[in-house]
Amino acid sequence: MGTDENVIRKLVENVGIRVALKYEMEVLGVRNICLLTEPERGKGCDIESKTPDGSPKYIEVKASRSGVPDIELTRSEYQHILNNPERFFIYVVINALSDPTLHVIPGTALKDLMPASITTSWYD
Repeated sequence: MGTDENVIRKLVENVGIRVALKYEMEVLGVRNICLLTEPERGKGCDIESKTPDGSPKYIEVKASRSGVPDIELTRSEYQHILNNPERFFIYVVINALSDPTLHVIPGTALKDLMPASITTSWYD
């Protein structure tokens, strides 16, 4: 992957994270949100938040330049869904660089689809 493509990929990822954080804060009213650092993300999510009852909520953000998301999960992300389906969410941001649109997928819906309907990448 060329340097320009890496820069664009990182920009798309950053837009996705910002859209997810904005949704949590402005739409859901969550104030105690933690954006994990790169090393911390190895545990299977990008953001730790809270549900309305104060329970932990784990969010993996997937962003795409196009209107068609390509969801790839690492082994850690997949395992996190299996272990915490009711607390895990994937926030999919499509058209990240033109008209970012967020779609929220609960882990309970994903758990039943796994692994046949979602591409998994075992690179971690």
